[in-house]
Amino acid sequence: MAAYKINSVDEMQYMVVTLFVVVFSLFFIYILMANSKDRAETQHGVLG
Repeated sequence: MAAYKINSVDEMQYMVVTLFVVVFSLFFIYILMANSKDRAETQHGVLG
């Protein structure tokens, strides 16, 4: 990744935006999964 030459500022911005979107998506999915898991455990009365 460090050896990759960035041709222009636009390409760098595109890489940064793409990376941000991927990280945000993974974080969002993680939060959704955690919330649904907590809700399911609470509904069944299983805590911990």
